[in-house]
Amino acid sequence: VALETDIGSSYDQYMVVANNVHTANDGIQFYTQLKIGGSYKTDAYYKYHYHRMRSSGTGAGRSSETGTYIELSAGSGNAAGEASDFIIYFSSPDTTDNYKSILLNVHMIKDDGDSVTSVGGGYYINSTAAMTGIRFYAASGNTDSGVFTLYGLTKS
Repeated sequence: VALETDIGSSYDQYMVVANNVHTANDGIQFYTQLKIGGSYKTDAYYKYHYHRMRSSGTGAGRSSETGTYIELSAGSGNAAGEASDFIIYFSSPDTTDNYKSILLNVHMIKDDGDSVTSVGGGYYINSTAAMTGIRFYAASGNTDSGVFTLYGLTKS
């Protein structure tokens, strides 16, 4: 799922809300990539981290210094009743003086039935060009369903 329409100078702050996201495969990771300087960046210049809290009482962090994406979640379930929801924030996509970064807040029902909430962030470090899109995808298989909505929040 790619969101490219209306990302630019109209707002200083943006939010993407994804609801009821279902993937074709079970137990996979869900990723995002940024469209910077006119193309989606797929090289190994993403840095990200997030912390997961599970209903089973365990927690863990995940991170990368050389990712080809920003990981949003790991182990998403695809059985009946299992889905993911998330909110992503990003700022000033049209500026060219900063790396493009996101803040993330994710809730999912894992493939083992656990409720998992993740919070974190990430950015692309190899360019400060304008950001004109963001895409979301599963590590394997397709995104079967879900509603992805882009909101412009503020303009100073």
